[in-house]
Amino acid sequence: KLTQIVFGHLDVVTCLARSESYIGGDCYVLSGSRDATLLLWYWNGKHSSIGENPG
Repeated sequence: KLTQIVFGHLDVVTCLARSESYIGGDCYVLSGSRDATLLLWYWNGKHSSIGENPG
């Protein structure tokens, strides 16, 4: 089930990694792409979605 689409990379995403989860399931997700970029995303565990970084 598709729940969210996020944009940032200009080519195919080839790898993902996540940090340890914080209270509530929040964590950071790092994505890497064939476009030679890394993007850091904030995962909101409460809403199960990529969200705004609270810090």
